[in-house]
Amino acid sequence: EVFWTPGFGMDVPKGIVHANGPDMRTPDGDRVLRRTYAAALESAKAHGAQSIAFGSISTGGNGFQPSLAAKIVAEVFRDEASQHIVHSPLASPVLSSASSSPHHLPRITTSGVAGMLRLVIVAFERHVQEEFEAALTKLSRRVNTDILEVLPLLALDSMLPRQRLSWPADALPLPRGYDRFAMVGRSGPDILHCGVIVNVLKRDHSSAPNPQIEVVAGCRCVLPGTPQRGF
Repeated sequence: EVFWTPGFGMDVPKGIVHANGPDMRTPDGDRVLRRTYAAALESAKAHGAQSIAFGSISTGGNGFQPSLAAKIVAEVFRDEASQHIVHSPLASPVLSSASSSPHHLPRITTSGVAGMLRLVIVAFERHVQEEFEAALTKLSRRVNTDILEVLPLLALDSMLPRQRLSWPADALPLPRGYDRFAMVGRSGPDILHCGVIVNVLKRDHSSAPNPQIEVVAGCRCVLPGTPQRGF
């Protein structure tokens, strides 16, 4: 499904991986597309690439649905991130915004003791770009609880796993759209290094004018580095 060639004078020192993706009539086209992306990724890595730019395979003349293709790419990128974490406890995947150019999409970078690998999707049609942006942005919010999850961090109080508390809604500065957050305690002005992942169980608006938020603590978490001093 894929094969590698040199760059033939192009500014691609590690070469080019040519991929033949499925079309709308290909049986099990979603599985074939996933194998195509995965095989292209492995081929590029085998030739020492540390930055890989993918075109949107099969969504042009082959007529593959961009919405499905975007979800498949997100899964391939997620699997790549998970491999780095499994093999290196020092690795951490990060999804960051690329250039503001309309044809540059978010990229996922996995870093660890083996180095860094940057994965970029290049899209030329606006609707394809939007589908990939949506899928990769969702990936940055939560890939898997054992791989990558972007959560608000609140320095309020210490909790134990499975402990339940009710907070006044105005005392819990939780950004809209989040039902999970990391919470650490304080020791005077200093922020503690450890805390818990907290899940929102219920938002009680019946107690107006003082609505309550009921939460339960889950697994423990540790802040890397040195937390900044609170105010």
